Amino acid sequence: MIGKVGTSCLLLFFAIRIVAGQTSTPQTPNPQTPTDPDQAGKIAKNMLHHREIPEATLPCSEDECKWWAEVKKAGDAIRNNLADEKDVKRFAELLKLAEAKGYRPPIPNQWAMVLFQKPPQSTEEAVRKNITGGMALAVELRADGTVGSVRVAQGLGHGLDERAIQAAQKMIFLPAVRDRTFITMQMPVTMSIFTRHTYP
Repeated sequence: MIGKVGTSCLLLFFAIRIVAGQTSTPQTPNPQTPTDPDQAGKIAKNMLHHREIPEATLPCSEDECKWWAEVKKAGDAIRNNLADEKDVKRFAELLKLAEAKGYRPPIPNQWAMVLFQKPPQSTEEAVRKNITGGMALAVELRADGTVGSVRVAQGLGHGLDERAIQAAQKMIFLPAVRDRTFITMQMPVTMSIFTRHTYP
């Protein structure tokens, strides 16, 4: 009998790096490859920090610095509180304030940073037919913090592509930054659906 349905969603940073042309194949070990738990642990902690909104590191006015500190605070709250409605509203207000006041993000160039994304839900048909696998999407993350077009590059059918699009449209993110300006970018995203069967 069919039991629980599980879903998972993951931004594949390796896929992003391929698009950016930085790497395409796994590299052979080198002297910097971690060989002990302590070193690997330090790298893991650094990876966590890279997924946080960075502190201001470029010159900014007093008002800009205060605004950016509020942006970081709101973004951290979204990540920690699983996108509480109040935190999401505050974050959106801060992005609009930047446009109204002409504030510029005081950080170096970076890709859009996804703060929260709900996984796609399966469908009754997919569960019945035991459809599992991954989907590849190109998601337009606009400079104003809203999601634009979502294109399915590789789907699974059975209503799952539509569920993936719906999930992508609810992404909460800090827009990409270039030359201290928020810009629109196309973010490569993969989502996975799996069905788990339980038996008596």
